[in-house]
Amino acid sequence: MEQRAGLAVSFLVAVGFLASPVDADEVEAGCLALNAYHEARGQPVAGQLLTMLVVMNRVTDSRYPATPCEVIYEGPVVESWRGTMIPVRDMCQFSWWCDGRSDAVHDIAAYVHLYELSKAVLAGEVKDFSEGATHYHSLDTDPGWGFEPLGEIGDHIYYRQP
Repeated sequence: MEQRAGLAVSFLVAVGFLASPVDADEVEAGCLALNAYHEARGQPVAGQLLTMLVVMNRVTDSRYPATPCEVIYEGPVVESWRGTMIPVRDMCQFSWWCDGRSDAVHDIAAYVHLYELSKAVLAGEVKDFSEGATHYHSLDTDPGWGFEPLGEIGDHIYYRQP
């Protein structure tokens, strides 16, 4: 977990945005920002914040792990041919993590923006306007959850797990 979480902020250290060593709060902010980067980078700010609030709502729900990084990277893993542990394809909580595509950040400005938002969320500076949302999906998919939708922002529909 530490290695995956550390990757979320390693390039910010490399470009001088963060000093090294990185503390635990910065790692959690990095995970939250990386998830929002892959899930909601092109969404309105409200949609970006909602993806972060979904993770935070899971953190406070006993059915899920206790930290943002653990929530984001939750799911089964297998050993790769290189001997590293990788997520089982299409079996994770957030599709970008196990879709088989690169998780690299290419738009540093967008990531830095999301990192700043994630720090505000973690510091409690963002009011939870999610109505307790614990799930979301894009408009072009139907995961068949059977949950009552809470609303739609950008190209995501948000839900609260009963």
